[in-house]
Amino acid sequence: MYRTCLACVACASCQSVLPPETLLDFERHGHTVTRGLISSEDFASHVPMLYRYATEKESASAAHAASIMSAQGMTDLQPPFLQTFNPHRQCASAWRLALALLSAACALLGAERVRLYQTSLFWKRPGHDSTAWHQDLMTAPIATNDFITAWVPLHRVGCIEESPLLFQSRTHKDLAAQVHSENLEELGIDPLDCPGPGPEFGDHHAPLEEGDVTWHHGWIQHGAPPVARGEGRLAFTASYFVDGALVVPPIEIEDAPSFSDWLQDLHPGDLAEHPQLPLLSPEDAALQAPPGAD
Repeated sequence: MYRTCLACVACASCQSVLPPETLLDFERHGHTVTRGLISSEDFASHVPMLYRYATEKESASAAHAASIMSAQGMTDLQPPFLQTFNPHRQCASAWRLALALLSAACALLGAERVRLYQTSLFWKRPGHDSTAWHQDLMTAPIATNDFITAWVPLHRVGCIEESPLLFQSRTHKDLAAQVHSENLEELGIDPLDCPGPGPEFGDHHAPLEEGDVTWHHGWIQHGAPPVARGEGRLAFTASYFVDGALVVPPIEIEDAPSFSDWLQDLHPGDLAEHPQLPLLSPEDAALQAPPGAD
């Protein structure tokens, strides 16, 4: 079994190549799962720190979500989730987890070195709305197709009622392929109005045990249904892209925040510029000092 290690992210086992079927699954469908990627010992050691950090930031995350909903004229609706941005900057466990996922990210992208784009913690509580279909690269100010996100549930997610990520397979290559393969018109569904993430539409990898990690391409359509069972779902994510991607110049919109306002590590500029984000490989990951002690 392929397994990574939080204690020594550059050890021999972390350099292992993912099974061919996993690489092929990702290439064909735009998403895959690595079972037992994080050992139970590492999971038990670091997940409590992530829970504590997410809990400390939950009020700020709720205020941010309310602000976004208000700006979009949706004050009467529940947000789809509460998001804490870039916990790796302050929480050593989040930083170690982002490093520990490097080898698998590099293998799936077919790259030797990648840049860390962003980490997040996502609370999805009962009563939160569904997470609508979206593509990560639509909001990333970088010009690349080589982008991947690891999604790590911080507890068991046993079924679709516990809100795993759902994917529209193959949409990282061609959205029309999915529309035709599902025969939406024969089902009486307008192809321009696909149903939201839920039991009727979308692929998922549940049940997910502690230590399982799902991966999705930056252009794959994905979302999540509401939590219908349990007290909520907490997940950690880390996104990476292959070194060499170019920064997209910001669009001039009045009163819109700049990229540097919402993503401090990214400095947009001319297309010839590279983003100033951490450049990482499995070989040099062990040399990266954590931001602080747990």
